[in-house]
Amino acid sequence: ALTASATELNLLDGITVLSGSNTGDVVKATGAEINTGTDDAKFATAKAIADSYLGSRTAVARASLTGAQDNLTDASWIKVLLDTETYDPGNNFAAYKFVAPVAGHYLFTGQVCYGGVIADKRYHCAMYANNALYSNSTIESSTTDTFTVHHADVVGLLAGGYIELYCRVDTGANTVALVAGASNTAMSVSLLAV
Repeated sequence: ALTASATELNLLDGITVLSGSNTGDVVKATGAEINTGTDDAKFATAKAIADSYLGSRTAVARASLTGAQDNLTDASWIKVLLDTETYDPGNNFAAYKFVAPVAGHYLFTGQVCYGGVIADKRYHCAMYANNALYSNSTIESSTTDTFTVHHADVVGLLAGGYIELYCRVDTGANTVALVAGASNTAMSVSLLAV
């Protein structure tokens, strides 16, 4: 194994690392420091990355709808009441939303499965970020068969910011429903980068 003193490392990169009063010491960052980005003068070890949100992957979740959401109000954005978690190692999903444990960019994927479909009408799947429409996908159905609208996007959130799955039907009637089930109506969120 190769070893080098702080002085030798400084000669290689021309940068002197400071740590408290010890000039020249090479200082390791902790997982918490990687999460918060509090000290740029430290380097990240494999252990520190593993201890951070990036390494432990606790900033992920998937939840689904277990009971049908019936009689959707026409021409209105409606929160999907995702009530069952498939996985949520960081306990970040509650009250039908994913709450960001750390500031970063998150990948959102969502899908809503519609039943009681009226042909030649518009059906939407959307991501709300911090209680505002962020982005959405729309399909105009040419059939009355059950079908699914998918949506994906990346959103930057501060710690405590949140993401929710919404739907909308533009059918002229309040008879369309969301079909329940983990493979039908669900949302997944994963931290991509801090």
